[in-house]
Amino acid sequence: MRSLLLRSSLLVLLTAAVASPAFAINLVNNPSFAGSTAGWSVAGNVTYDSANDATGTPGSGSAKSTFAASGSSTQLALSQCIATGPGSYTLGGKVLIPSGQAVGGFGLVTVSYFSAPGCTTGLLGFDSLSTATTGSFQTLSGPITAPAGTVAIWITGQNSATAAGTHVVNYDDFVLDNGISPAVPMLGPFGLLALFAAIAAIGYFALRR
Repeated sequence: MRSLLLRSSLLVLLTAAVASPAFAINLVNNPSFAGSTAGWSVAGNVTYDSANDATGTPGSGSAKSTFAASGSSTQLALSQCIATGPGSYTLGGKVLIPSGQAVGGFGLVTVSYFSAPGCTTGLLGFDSLSTATTGSFQTLSGPITAPAGTVAIWITGQNSATAAGTHVVNYDDFVLDNGISPAVPMLGPFGLLALFAAIAAIGYFALRR
């Protein structure tokens, strides 16, 4: 009876372990600016802003661009080159344009596709998401397709002012999700715990026989 119960319990635990979800991969390095802008190339007017985080996570924050525009213009605030290939992705980010600014404008999340490493030559195309809404973090998200020949994707945050003056934009929680889940089931964190518990139980009962 005890042996039958043990085998049944093990089967349940292993089933739960194998059924634990596998997750697609966000390819962005330090996407949420956890304590700094490390991993990003940033303009001289971009700083780490600990006071504004899209999800209110303590110890995190966002990247803040303070753009002194001489007229209607757009500045590259921050960027990151990611080695990856052609296919379908989800592009996203969260953008805060503080209210009460004298100059209006947009916050943009963009990607450019390159056929050469380093994101400097071989431009194949680009896509972008943007918002002009002020006062709170806005979530930008949408599907994109990297064309054939892509070996690198350049993801950026850009600050676009509609007139001369200072325009402030904060960026957080960038996403470049490749949408790829493993072809076979994976053990998630709870599944691994269940598997370890099952193995320990087998060893315990084996020793007591």
